[in-house]
Amino acid sequence: MISREPTLERLGLAKSLLLTPFGLDESHLAQALKEIKAHQVDEADLYFQYTRSEGWSLEEGIVKTGSFSIDQGVGVRAVSGEKTAFEKCAAIFQAVGKSAKWVGPSGAGQACKACNQILCAVNLMGVCE
Repeated sequence: MISREPTLERLGLAKSLLLTPFGLDESHLAQALKEIKAHQVDEADLYFQYTRSEGWSLEEGIVKTGSFSIDQGVGVRAVSGEKTAFEKCAAIFQAVGKSAKWVGPSGAGQACKACNQILCAVNLMGVCE
């Protein structure tokens, strides 16, 4: 029998980092998905991100530079055939942030992501010079 403890532990960590600090719980997520589903979408999901990084640069044992960053965000994705539920979920987008963008019909997100990756690579090349 597979232990469920690691999964429950990860779920608890996700709740403590992504939901609790913002006064959210599973009922809020269920309500958001219910509102999206009311618009007769085929697929819908909520996704969360939390990234924390720390870096140090040493030269001859002396700290020369240090950095620390935390990135976090939430997204909603809803698809119904070739149309998205983007416009119908405007209230949810306003509640969670101002950076939501409609990138086109089904599959257009892949092209947008490819463009973003190319821009990131060009930026990284410039920084490395």
